[in-house]
Amino acid sequence: YLREMFPSRPGLVNRLTTNVKGWNASGQEFECDAILNDGPEVFVAEIKASWIREDSILTDDPGDFEQQLLSRYGLKDGEHKGVAQLARSIGAIIRGEWMGPNKELATAQTLYPILIVHDERLSYPGTAAFLNKEFRRYLGDVPEGRRVESIIILTVADVENLTSSVENFGFAEMIRDYTLQCPARNDSVLNFLYHSRYGALVKPPQKLR
Repeated sequence: YLREMFPSRPGLVNRLTTNVKGWNASGQEFECDAILNDGPEVFVAEIKASWIREDSILTDDPGDFEQQLLSRYGLKDGEHKGVAQLARSIGAIIRGEWMGPNKELATAQTLYPILIVHDERLSYPGTAAFLNKEFRRYLGDVPEGRRVESIIILTVADVENLTSSVENFGFAEMIRDYTLQCPARNDSVLNFLYHSRYGALVKPPQKLR
C-alpha cells in the first residue's frame, strides 16, 4: 500500500525507501521498515503484525494490558520492538549519528514516528499516549532546533483507506494536521479523518473495491 501511495518513477526522486539499515553512535544496527523523506520533514514507520492477547484485556488489572503493550511494542528482555525501534532509529537521525544511505536525511528538522499495526485495538483511546511515554523514555536527547513529534498509530485499515484517498489530499499534509489537532493522541486517525475536512475526501481503496 505504501508503494502504491509513493511509487518509484524513472527520473524522479524516490521519496519512499523501505527496509533501510542504519546504526547509531554506539554502533548498534537497526532497520527502518519505511522512511518517507519530505525534505526537512521525515516520516519513519515501523510495521508490526503483533496481536494483544485477549486475556490481558479481560483481567481486572490494567497492568496486564500495559505489560502486553510493552512486550509487543516496547523494550522487553533487551529486544527493541515497535516504539523502541522507532526511538533508536529516529534518535540516530535527529542527532546526526546516521543520515541515511546517501546522506539524504542530513537536512531533517522534524521527524514523525509512525507505528503501522494490524491489531486495531491499538487505536483505542489512551494507547498511543501510553506508548508515546515509552517512546520518549527510549528516545534520549533531541538537539535544540530539531523536533520529534509524538507517536502516530496507523492501523492497516487506515493505510488501506489512505491508498486511494491520497489522490484527494497529501499523506504528509494529513499527518501534519492530525499532529496539530490531536497532540495528546487521544483520538484515533480514523476518527480524525471522518470528523475533519478530510471526511468527504476519504474513499475506499480501489484494490478492495
